[in-house]
Amino acid sequence: MENLNPFEKAELLYRYLRDELRGEERIMVEEWLAADENNQKLADQFKDQLALEKEMVLFSSNDKDKAWESISARTERGAGMVLFRKRKKVLLSAAVVALLCLVGGWLIWQAPVNRKQDAIVQAKNTPVNSGKTRLTLANGSVIELDEKGDGALYEDSSTKLLKKDGELQYLSKDDGKGALAGYNMIHTPVGRQYRIVLPDKSKVWLNATSSLRYPTAFNDSVREVELIGEAYFEVAKNKSMPFIVKAGETKVEVLGTHFNVMAYPDEKTTRTTLLEGSVIVSDHKGKQKMKPGQEAITGNGPRLAEADLQAAVAWKQGFFHFDNAGIEIVMRQLMRWYDVEVVYENGVVPGIHFSGIISRNSPVEQVITMINTSGNLHMEIEGRKVLVKATK
Repeated sequence: MENLNPFEKAELLYRYLRDELRGEERIMVEEWLAADENNQKLADQFKDQLALEKEMVLFSSNDKDKAWESISARTERGAGMVLFRKRKKVLLSAAVVALLCLVGGWLIWQAPVNRKQDAIVQAKNTPVNSGKTRLTLANGSVIELDEKGDGALYEDSSTKLLKKDGELQYLSKDDGKGALAGYNMIHTPVGRQYRIVLPDKSKVWLNATSSLRYPTAFNDSVREVELIGEAYFEVAKNKSMPFIVKAGETKVEVLGTHFNVMAYPDEKTTRTTLLEGSVIVSDHKGKQKMKPGQEAITGNGPRLAEADLQAAVAWKQGFFHFDNAGIEIVMRQLMRWYDVEVVYENGVVPGIHFSGIISRNSPVEQVITMINTSGNLHMEIEGRKVLVKATK
């Protein structure tokens, strides 16, 4: 099975567990299981045929749109879902821990590059709150959103603030005309996300360890918000009032569109991915106009590239999605979601890359076990600390 891609391996194992394989295919899977006890342990987790049938859907290369639509339907509860075409890879698994973990763990390989870094890697944007989603109002008062039920949270002469179905909603009175805008800020902790409906009806999905600062009324010539971390925006159209997202030195200007901004302080670049509409992305060295399906990488002048739309917004639908990602990138995302520290043996980062799709509902221990099946990397977890080392 060494020459097969991870999706083909997932399909073979699925068929093996259903006792559908015969001849060379069956022998090939049995040899793979016998070659490493981790492979057998992983397969043992999915021997419950009924559970497997319920949790997994396989699709052919002609069903990619249907596959992603099925995943979206099972994981997305809010309105405004956008479906995408995946250009290069066949998407074979549904939105579940089981086979997503399998698929995620199989395509890992060693690259010939190692480099030094500090022994303990920690995110620079550690959230100010260590486990709760926190809203700071313009008057300085703080609301712990996770502790509040549905209903009104705050009201003044111009704005009413509601929590409904886990979503924060701003309702402007008289369309916010003449309202005195104060600034609110929402922070998400490790392992949590939150949805916000802004006063102009724009929708924002905020990823883990992120913060968004925004006015309680949009009554200037522009609608401007500030982001640290990652967020997906569905901007309400208003030709007379552009919407601007500031993320460090990056600025994204739109009139009405759907896009994702990834601007964590511990990442080397800021990435803006456009799904619908048109935006202008700029930094201190220039600006670029984007088209749907493009990604703008900023930090040293905007650079446009073709985007993997599914990978860019997979977090919003409950997944980690990696495409030939260095192990540092993988571990930074795990740190933000699971609140772990990462230690590289002897301070050396293995030059290993990883491709796969993993449910964010997976326990971190299961993710670590899955990654260890590659044979190129070994991780040990003790409490909140993960030791990473390359196998010899």
